[in-house]
Amino acid sequence: MFVCRFKSGNIKLQVTLPEKTEITEPYSRFLWEGECNTFAEFFYIPEIAVKGGLIRKEDFYDAYEDEESFYFFYHTLGGSDYYALRLYKKGEMERQTIYLPEKYRGEIHSRLIFSLIGFEDIAVSLNSAVIHASYIDTGGGAVLFTAPCGTGKSTQAALWETHKNSEIINGDKALIYEKDGEHYAGGLPFSGSSDICKNKSLPVKAVVRLYQGRENKALRLTGAQAYAVVYEGCCRSLWSKSLNQKIASIAAEIAETVPVVRFDCLPDASAVKELEEFLKTL
Repeated sequence: MFVCRFKSGNIKLQVTLPEKTEITEPYSRFLWEGECNTFAEFFYIPEIAVKGGLIRKEDFYDAYEDEESFYFFYHTLGGSDYYALRLYKKGEMERQTIYLPEKYRGEIHSRLIFSLIGFEDIAVSLNSAVIHASYIDTGGGAVLFTAPCGTGKSTQAALWETHKNSEIINGDKALIYEKDGEHYAGGLPFSGSSDICKNKSLPVKAVVRLYQGRENKALRLTGAQAYAVVYEGCCRSLWSKSLNQKIASIAAEIAETVPVVRFDCLPDASAVKELEEFLKTL
């Protein structure tokens, strides 16, 4: 057996594999040697058999459950054969087991590991949330640009990098977690198509909901409006109402303690200047 450990924010994950596996970039940036609070074990089995009753069908997996456990059967897009099974007992999301058919022996790799461990579910079990956002280090904390695809998250992050020498930590997602009464942003070992992911945690200075505008205008949101922005950005469960209820609770806590800003902006350096001055007032 081969054991490797990873740390992302407050998630300290131990992965046990049936054979030695090279941990490649960017996942190797998240390796660590400390104690863990969540565990995933991989095994080979002759073949995968369906268990439980169907509760959800998705593009890449089918979710089933019985009285004791949840089961996730993974398949390729549009495929009918299962190449992996992830399961955990109800109430024990921090301990997951993943099975692969024997025919895939020797084919475990870093990306496959993280595509099968249910990372977003693990985050929720530890009172954290994964949020769709471009995460930058402004030098004074983390700013998370959140918005639907195509609105300009990457553009604004790149503008801060160019004009303020800010560091882009992740171009697509961030982990938000609570530590000592303060919310932090944590880097993640995956980043969508941006390919920018670094292992760095910082106090969250602001969550900024971007809108394309004819001029630059920033407004701090409170109450239900702030909550709606955070909840909209959080990665939500497709199969579990109870997980979504917990995500809603986490989003509410974040919105109460972290400044949430609506920013109508232009795609140029003037937006950086306007937001920088506004953040000083928070």
